[in-house]
Amino acid sequence: MILKNYVLYFILIPLSSQYCKLSVDINKNIESENYPVKNLCIISPKANFILAYNRTMKFEGYYANDKKDRGGETYKGIARNFHNSWEGWKLIDSCKVSDLFPKNLLKIYDLEKSVQKFYRKEYWDKIRGDEIISQEIANDLFDSCVNIGLWEGIKLFQKVLNVPRTGIIDERTLRAINNK
Repeated sequence: MILKNYVLYFILIPLSSQYCKLSVDINKNIESENYPVKNLCIISPKANFILAYNRTMKFEGYYANDKKDRGGETYKGIARNFHNSWEGWKLIDSCKVSDLFPKNLLKIYDLEKSVQKFYRKEYWDKIRGDEIISQEIANDLFDSCVNIGLWEGIKLFQKVLNVPRTGIIDERTLRAINNK
């Protein structure tokens, strides 16, 4: 797939608090609104983990400890019974002594970073998200894997792409994803 022209939107901080519209073509010609071209950099047209993560986290919930749930204690979709060695559990346990628990969890920067690290390692890296061109496809694949399991999510995409269903993003699968 050849990308002839695509548009990127991002915030330039601290130099500008406004959105800047860039048009970048295959020859790296840049047109910019409201910002000097000499201070811009080309951003690769690949999927972004944080965009996929934020989309999925809208639906993952927060903190729960339902005794009927086989996952047991869960924070942002990470179940203690299945991921008891996750580093975030130490932070969560240290917050349980507060009367503000579980609301106090939202204020712990290291906990959010730990959640992101978990999802990047356990899902994004395994779907080779940084190598997927389409953000929309990467979002859907990431979300599917988080919700139905890595292996099943990948196999579902492989079925749609009509490639062997191995449950692993191999070179053939990655080529098929990027040619969609």
